[in-house]
Amino acid sequence: MKIKEISIFSLLIILLASMVAFGSNVFLGPYFDDTYFDLSDDALILKVVPHEKGGLETDVSAYDGLLKISGGSTSQITDNSINWDIAYGWGDHSGEGYLKVITGESIGDLSDVDLTDIANEKILQYNFTSGNWECKTAPAGNGGYTDLIEFVDQTAWRLFYSNNLGDVTELALGTDGQYLKSTGATSAPIFDTPAGAGTVTTSGTPEINDIARFIGATVIEGLSYAEFKAALDLEIGTDLQAYSADNAFRTDKLNVFASITEAELYTVLSDVDEFIEAGDAIERNYYSVLDSDNTYSSNADVDSQPVGETVTFGDLLYFNWADKEWKKTDADAAATMPGLRIALEGKDDSEICLMLVKGYIRDDNAFAFAGAMVYASVTPGAMSSTAPTETGDQVQRVGVAKSADILFFDPSIDVGEI
Repeated sequence: MKIKEISIFSLLIILLASMVAFGSNVFLGPYFDDTYFDLSDDALILKVVPHEKGGLETDVSAYDGLLKISGGSTSQITDNSINWDIAYGWGDHSGEGYLKVITGESIGDLSDVDLTDIANEKILQYNFTSGNWECKTAPAGNGGYTDLIEFVDQTAWRLFYSNNLGDVTELALGTDGQYLKSTGATSAPIFDTPAGAGTVTTSGTPEINDIARFIGATVIEGLSYAEFKAALDLEIGTDLQAYSADNAFRTDKLNVFASITEAELYTVLSDVDEFIEAGDAIERNYYSVLDSDNTYSSNADVDSQPVGETVTFGDLLYFNWADKEWKKTDADAAATMPGLRIALEGKDDSEICLMLVKGYIRDDNAFAFAGAMVYASVTPGAMSSTAPTETGDQVQRVGVAKSADILFFDPSIDVGEI
């Protein structure tokens, strides 16, 4: 024992002896008075010492665990270092299925996987009712297909489809030239041969501008014009017009006036010239039999133009200059005259409408003529055998009635006002 240690021990002995001899009246200094020591009953008992003096400020004699000092306060904490469940106060969660390292496990260890009846080449199929994955036999195909390996590892062209039950089936491939054909939403597709289809081959080597000719049910050959003419024994000017290499008819071979001499042709053309100079009208027969309602003559003059309002078959129309559209006439208003077209179909505003310019027209509902001359009516779009009579009305002849419901439409552009 060192001298320093002996001196400290000696001092303690002297201190204790003095306390026994003199009791609590012994002055022990600021750290050995009755604030921190109990000196009653001739005993030396350590009291609570503040942390500033190296104490804990709390009686820790009953503590069992670890001490925690925070801001001068002393508390006890439980020693939870046994495992992480206890250490973090989460409880025992070892059975909750948290992800962890699995060694030596298989898919069969999963609670929702049923490996009953497991065998080579079977597949796992989910059963919605049981909520489990179950071993099932792979679906078979048309050709006796049962090998799952063949399904996933292909080295040849194969085609598979599924039916309404979800079964996967192999569809046998068709032959060359066939196409895949739908047979409806409830049956499987098929490969089929197009109607009238067949293999067609060419004879020889066709060249540009050759004419194709079948020389058999499945063989086509390419022929030049000369070869084609000779093969079919065609006569120029009778069976076939002469054809040049640049795909244009040769004017020196046209047979329009084959039976007319040059002098006769000159006479005909001179007569035509004199006819035009005389100013005679060229006669044209517009008549054709109208057997049914809402019809017009087949050789009538017609036109297609936009309308500016809803029109129906038989409406008399005028041209609205501002809108550049055709609208229904009204003999009450000069601005809606003259009527120069009749609608031949029902159309709405801004639509293109087929219109009669000149010719016969029949309308069993709109027409009710009682005389030969027909005029624009004060009813919008209508025509009547009676001319307007009120002051300010517009009078225009639009045609001649052939019967109560058939009109020869040949409108005058002249309009008179009453």
